[in-house]
Amino acid sequence: MVEEIIEHWLQSDNPDILMEGIRAAILAGDSVLSVIDRLSTHPNPNARQAAVFVAGHLGDSAFEIIERGIQDEEPCVRAQAVGVVSNFDERRALYILERGIQDEDWYVRLEAVFAAGQIGLDALPILERGIQDEDPNVRQAAVDSAVLLGPAARPILERALSDPDIIVRQEALSS
Repeated sequence: MVEEIIEHWLQSDNPDILMEGIRAAILAGDSVLSVIDRLSTHPNPNARQAAVFVAGHLGDSAFEIIERGIQDEEPCVRAQAVGVVSNFDERRALYILERGIQDEDWYVRLEAVFAAGQIGLDALPILERGIQDEDPNVRQAAVDSAVLLGPAARPILERALSDPDIIVRQEALSS
């Protein structure tokens, strides 16, 4: 019964109901894994995005849902998959980040760069690719994340000082 209610809430277009569904699913934990798995293939991208968000909080038992999310047709779902990887073991997180930094959508790449800053030094190659991205938002995110990684990320900050975008340069100067 609880699973059916959560599933209904997670399919809602009403943001308040959707958030309640997300909270309830996270609290229910692995007991709603089958519901989350079903919703990860739902026609509504909001339901798929919610499923990926919840899966990110369930941990390794829900990793297949994250893998499905990074392959989704909708950038918002792929970005969500990248955004929750810090809750997984480093090997799995790096796998998703590698897929995310190669995405065609700049927002997915931006999320990959932000998440890389949370993972640690093993994610430094993601930041190195991010600072070379065509989109200045992604490059700025690479600067922000590089600051979190400390001295090992100094080459990224140095490269940002000569970025063609003034905002990226200013971000590097202020860090």
